[in-house]
Amino acid sequence: MANILLLDNIDSFTYNLVEPLRNQDNKVLIYRNRAKIEIILKTLQTLKNPILMLSPEPGLPQHAGCMLNLIKTVTGSIPIGICLGR
Repeated sequence: MANILLLDNIDSFTYNLVEPLRNQDNKVLIYRNRAKIEIILKTLQTLKNPILMLSPEPGLPQHAGCMLNLIKTVTGSIPIGICLGR
């Protein structure tokens, strides 16, 4: 079982990822990219061996919300998974 925090870039494909991940007994928490980075980081700290997964999109950097800062902050400390979706 993995502890996955899925950052939702407000893409319709996000929940197509969640169902199979949960069906494999993974714990999946979903946060929109509009969430405050402090809240996401605090949640990641509470998870044992967390994985950060990024949903498809956002298309343009200005639509990425907290994603870019989150990637910079956690790089090298937790695994990051990217769903390309296209």
